[in-house]
Amino acid sequence: MSLRAFTREERAGFPAPVYFIHSKDRYLLTEAGRKITGSLTPEKDSLSLAIFDGDAPEYEQPDMDSIITALRTPGFFGEKKTVLIKNTHKFRSRKLKKLLDYIKAPFPETSLIMLSEKPPARDLKAALSSGKILSLELKGRELLEWIINRGKEEGIIIGRDVADLLAGITAGNTGQIAREIEKLSLLGKGKITLNDLNGLVAGGIQTSIFNLTTALANRDQDGVFKLFNSMKDSIEPIPAIGAINYKFTSLTEKGGKPSYYRRVFRAILEADKLAKSTGGEYPLEDLLIRLLQI
Repeated sequence: MSLRAFTREERAGFPAPVYFIHSKDRYLLTEAGRKITGSLTPEKDSLSLAIFDGDAPEYEQPDMDSIITALRTPGFFGEKKTVLIKNTHKFRSRKLKKLLDYIKAPFPETSLIMLSEKPPARDLKAALSSGKILSLELKGRELLEWIINRGKEEGIIIGRDVADLLAGITAGNTGQIAREIEKLSLLGKGKITLNDLNGLVAGGIQTSIFNLTTALANRDQDGVFKLFNSMKDSIEPIPAIGAINYKFTSLTEKGGKPSYYRRVFRAILEADKLAKSTGGEYPLEDLLIRLLQI
């Protein structure tokens, strides 16, 4: 299940008694937490919402007995109560096991929502058979839809071409995308164009990286090295490798030979490891040559 599923549950008021929401993307988890708490009116917050954090300092670490007590305590005037557990992945498995009995037979007037950077462990997943597991990973079309909708929230219109460019120049980093959209909303324009991104997003250099990855995907050797030579003194290998990875990942959704993409991603992975192990001191042209030769 994806972000669309989360949106459906949000609109329905999170009706299920138990949710386990996971994503490797911290920004999306933070946004999910904000939307969950924002669904309650201010008057009901204190009695209808209890928040626990697995990443709290040791002296503030919640114990499971307190969480279970909160789960079994009615909300505002007997209305539905929400218990939100952030950073569930930070709890030790032994500690989480105390929640299993509750999850198997949850209190009907309470909604338990767990946020985690990792999928549920096997025993927890089995206990969640009557609950819902939602993954917030964004890829391909869903990422583009998210960007377009995020623009609407900021009062601007972002077309698919602009969304695709934003996704490419940020390598799909949702936190960075959100920051760039916020900056674009300050331009005072109703509809954002591709030209609006030049010189604004990440200093403009990322736009050139995106053009570079497009030429690379098109196997345009002359175009690749013309672009690379124009920016080689200012390009950073690690974000460039991330943009290249995003571009080829999006291409896999359009089909192609699996054997070709296996070789492409092997080359990208090796380049990424070398770049990170050397603190970014990696000759990017080596990767460009390898990819053009595949």
